[in-house]
Formats: sequence, structure tokens, C-alpha cells
Amino acid sequence: DIDLFAKPALFHFISRILDRCMLRALAASGPQSVKPISLNLNIGSLFTPEFRRFDQVWQGAARPVIEIQIVDALTDTEAFAIARDDLRARGYPVLLDGLTPMHLSAIDVGGLQTDLIKVAWSGPQIAALRQRDPDLLRRCIERAGRDRIVLARVEAEEAITTAAGLGVTRFQGYYIDRLMKAMAAKRRL
Repeated sequence: DIDLFAKPALFHFISRILDRCMLRALAASGPQSVKPISLNLNIGSLFTPEFRRFDQVWQGAARPVIEIQIVDALTDTEAFAIARDDLRARGYPVLLDGLTPMHLSAIDVGGLQTDLIKVAWSGPQIAALRQRDPDLLRRCIERAGRDRIVLARVEAEEAITTAAGLGVTRFQGYYIDRLMKAMAAKRRL
């Protein structure tokens, strides 16, 4: 009956502990395959002994995408820039996470120079932006780099259709997972 999100600072503190536990476990097990994975980590976790050990074990093709929350990037832009540059120098793709369509219209996320930018699907926000300016979202996506945008929380075909119409080609979500399973099953037939 504890709402971890009720106290954002407490949740942030707990997530840093969880990051370190996860990094220790991943370093101990090593890469089990070369299937791509991603890790959503706090910026502070990237400067820990646990991350350094993880970095030693997960070399080459095993390098995961490192996801950093937009709130962390904007809270301490200097630490974010240092972490981003260090990660990229070591071969980790960096993804900016936790964005909505409204963020794209309010922040120059392309200027944060990440490899990927994850935006959560929100039909109501897209509708509101289109009502304000029908072409605003397309311009924001172009400015950020449409090949860098990943549309997340895709739960229906409408999200794919809308985003593809704006030039987005990367998708993530349960609907995509179901499509991939259906395509794999069809190939086995």
C-alpha cells in the first residue's frame, strides 16, 4: 500500500539503489547473448563502481542502449553532458526518455545530442498540438531528427499510423510486441 511516486525524491533515491543492484547482477552474469537491450539508469548511477564493473564485462556488441530520463538531463545539464559524452565514447548509444509530444514542442530535445529520443504516445496531446498548429509536431520531429525518435507506449494501430504520417519509423509498445509475435509465427508456417 505504498505509493512510491507520491514522493518523487524518495522514488529517485530508491531507483538509484535498484540501479546499482541491477548493474551488479548484470556484471556478474555477463552478456548472455548479443540481443540488444536497454537500461534506464539515473545519471548518478553512471559514475558508480558498479557501472565501471558492468562496463568492463559488457564489451563490444553487448553494449546496451543507456536510457536517461529527461528530468535528470534537465536537472543537472552538466552531469548529463559529461555522462552522455563518456557513454558515447565507450560505445553506448544514449536515449533520452520520459518525453511526451508536449515536450517536443516546448524543448529543443535535439540540442541535447542523444542518439535516440523516446516519446510516449498521447493522442490527446497530439490533438491539442494539431489544434494549435497543424504542422507544429512535424516541424518539432524534423528539428529533433525524425530518425532519432522512438514512439513508445504504442498500444493501437492509430499510434503507428499517426506517427508514421509524421515521419517516425521507430516504435515500442505492447501492440508492436504482438505484431512481432504474429509475424514470427507466420514465418514459421
